Amino acid sequence: MHEKLQMENVTFRHLHPSPNILTPWKKRLGPGIHHISLDLSPGEIVGLIGPNGSGKTTLIRVIAGLYKEMEGNINLNSIKRRERIGFMPEQVRWEGKKTVFGQLKEISHMQNKNNTDLNKLIKLVGLNSQSNTMLKNLSQGMRQRLSLACALVGSPDYLVLDEPMNGLDPLAQKAFVNLISQLAKNGMGILISSHRVQELKHFCDKMALMHQGQMLAFDTLEVISENLGIEMKNVIEGDGEPPENTTSYLDGWRGETEISPEEIIERYAHKGLKFIYPSPLDIADLIKAATGLGSEEGTMDITLQSMIPRREIGEDE
Repeated sequence: MHEKLQMENVTFRHLHPSPNILTPWKKRLGPGIHHISLDLSPGEIVGLIGPNGSGKTTLIRVIAGLYKEMEGNINLNSIKRRERIGFMPEQVRWEGKKTVFGQLKEISHMQNKNNTDLNKLIKLVGLNSQSNTMLKNLSQGMRQRLSLACALVGSPDYLVLDEPMNGLDPLAQKAFVNLISQLAKNGMGILISSHRVQELKHFCDKMALMHQGQMLAFDTLEVISENLGIEMKNVIEGDGEPPENTTSYLDGWRGETEISPEEIIERYAHKGLKFIYPSPLDIADLIKAATGLGSEEGTMDITLQSMIPRREIGEDE
């Protein structure tokens, strides 16, 4: 089995042109990622979560070897990473009269990976019935499968996916999750990004929480929530008159509570209780708990001297 992918204290800053017209060749440091440590084991799925502009795409491109880290260490150099890590960018606009098979053949030739069994790859991602379909006629779900197939050319050890479920309907999302879960069962390490916690929480082994180019937490979602002091809540719904601490909802009532399901049943069963389910955990809840700030209170444009203050657990807000 291949080695674990490890990165330690990795920093990368985008370079912007100098605003001084007399020295246009000079560059200034822009936003980026700071001192990121992360590991990805074979067969593991890690979810990279954070609001838009938090640095997820930059981190993914560094891992994929498309950007060269400025500081820190990754146990594979950038050339080996491009060979061993498959990269799926966000929403490639597949257009034109080229077929699915023709596009994959071109990609494999460009990457000098002509030994790839394209028919097997097309079947793996569920596009065997669309092999001769022109790109312009593919649905969004099929386009995402083609992007995944392109990332799998050459049988990489790891896969990094940038917001792959954007624009997919629920059925297409479920099919995509089943596909990457099967890849992980076959030993592939997968990093997948999203700005929606609910998209990833049910199938990722760990979560990495990013904000303003920094990694605020890296563990299972349960451990992260516990360490940040986030109380998991349950949503309750029922029929009839709204009990105390609930509000009218459709033809009945609805509310949120931190008490256990057993206590909920004991307290609300005789008051028309019908449903109990976990309250969705929002990315803003995680960031506020980790930093003391709302996700809208910052941008990705940070400096080495200006980092987001972390609220200590137990500290008054």
